[in-house]
Amino acid sequence: MDRHTSTDRAGWNDNSQRVKGELTGVISQTDQQSARLAATAALLLPTERISRLLLPLKLDDHIFTVAQEFMNSANVIADDSDCIARAHGRLVQRIAPSGGLKQQYKDCVVIEHCLALCAALRTRGFGRRFVFVSSNSDDYGKPQSAHPPLDSEFQAVGLEYVANLAWADSLL
Repeated sequence: MDRHTSTDRAGWNDNSQRVKGELTGVISQTDQQSARLAATAALLLPTERISRLLLPLKLDDHIFTVAQEFMNSANVIADDSDCIARAHGRLVQRIAPSGGLKQQYKDCVVIEHCLALCAALRTRGFGRRFVFVSSNSDDYGKPQSAHPPLDSEFQAVGLEYVANLAWADSLL
């Protein structure tokens, strides 16, 4: 297994700073709400009763570091020419996760490799759960109703689709 293929490294490089910016924005809003809550609580309660948890969280750098460590520790399968060909077919035929106004070649490559790996492991008797994690409901659909034909392809290999790592962790 390669440590990282060009597809997953490019995906990380293309998206990580944008996602970190979004995360920083959400955490900043949370910190502002926490500060307002602390100020309100200070008016109503003795200062010593206000929890330190209401201080700014500033978790964005920590969360980004954890995500980067997760990415760096992953064992990623090498590109397979049959999977690449099927991914190209999805793209040309606009089959999920490609479709709509945008063509998602990287998503097609990822899903074809994922389906092939799951099928190969099932054929060899692997009976544990497979979980596919993506918050990208535009291209994959919602976890309870993946876009066709992904829904039937996931079912055929026993692949469960979830929207976040916490959900995946609860299943594994």
